[in-house]
Amino acid sequence: MNAPHPAPDRHSLTARILRHIERATSKAPARAADVGRALGIEPGTLDAALDRLQRHRAIATARIQRAGDDEMWLAIWPTGIHVETGSWTGNRHSALFPADVRPRRFPAAPDPQRDPRPDLSKPAAPPDAAPQVAPAGQEGPVAPAHEPARPMARAGSAAGVSSDPASTQGTTMTASASRRLPGQLSDHIRQIVAGLTADHGISAKSIGDMLGVTQATVSRTLARLVSAGDLATIQRPGRRGQVCCYYDPAAGAGEPDAAHRIEPAPDADPATDLSLSGAACPDMTIRFALWDDGALDILDGAVLTQLPREAVARLALLLAGYAQQQGGAAQ
Repeated sequence: MNAPHPAPDRHSLTARILRHIERATSKAPARAADVGRALGIEPGTLDAALDRLQRHRAIATARIQRAGDDEMWLAIWPTGIHVETGSWTGNRHSALFPADVRPRRFPAAPDPQRDPRPDLSKPAAPPDAAPQVAPAGQEGPVAPAHEPARPMARAGSAAGVSSDPASTQGTTMTASASRRLPGQLSDHIRQIVAGLTADHGISAKSIGDMLGVTQATVSRTLARLVSAGDLATIQRPGRRGQVCCYYDPAAGAGEPDAAHRIEPAPDADPATDLSLSGAACPDMTIRFALWDDGALDILDGAVLTQLPREAVARLALLLAGYAQQQGGAAQ
């Protein structure tokens, strides 16, 4: 194997040529003849030096003849690549990269600066954890004395049950369940929805807030459970339209609330029964809800009417005029 040649001296001929043409580019190249005259180099010596630089890919050359030139001339400019001289048998590939550029190396372990999520890295064992020895006559591994605490998946997620006892059915979920396998997430969702009737269905957003996962992840898992027949869906009126709620089909549709249930008298005639004829019941409670954005909800039994802010303002003017009219009539 041929030994590599030593690096060229900065005072050598090739180094002097590179320093002289360091500002030249492919758009504004330098003339080889002018470089030789400026450095005082003979034409034969200059050609040998330029061939050596071109062979090492340190310069690029081109033959150019412009409109005002009498003959073609040799244009040279530096490439910016420094190649260590050596034999081709030395397996050198430094010509592919500049001297100050190295290929990017990816870390073998998770980098906390690139991905600061602690749940992607394995929890380190406590320093005082000693290996557990199985008692005599017992086979198999022994569980450690204590497990390291799992990091919370989201700082703001709740670690208990929801505020609505009817929607949780006593199920307690921690935020550590957010980084589970798809099968484990399905089990947690089944526990939350178990026993919920159609009247107490729960939305995907509420389930995601309880488990500390995104609504998109919960929606994909809920779609698989609905396709398998484990859950059922129902459209419920919400603040901004219809909301898809999920319930347990084994729990049934449920009974209507006591406030909305109408029981006819034992001796009532079905033809005159208000609940069967569809007429408005005199004893029906009508509820109003005014939202902070100016919208008004009117709940008349099972019928929900939503008025936008503009309609509420018009209704307020109408009621104000009606109140003034009634006050003037009373006087």
